[in-house]
Amino acid sequence: MLSGVGARPAHDERILKHVCEGTGAIIDSQEDVGGYPDFEEMTHALDVPDNGLDEWLAQWARAVEDPAASPP
Repeated sequence: MLSGVGARPAHDERILKHVCEGTGAIIDSQEDVGGYPDFEEMTHALDVPDNGLDEWLAQWARAVEDPAASPP
């Protein structure tokens, strides 16, 4: 049954090995299972399309500050 389960990343392999061998234990720390992996830093510029939000917020601000103005 266990031969066809999971996507089989390293942690799946480890868990299946412990299940098959009956050697599992409570994990008290990530160091018990090899530590937390180091991931490459991913960065990218935030590019927000012009959707009129700034003008809409400005209209709401005017409506809040001036009771005579109508909200958008």
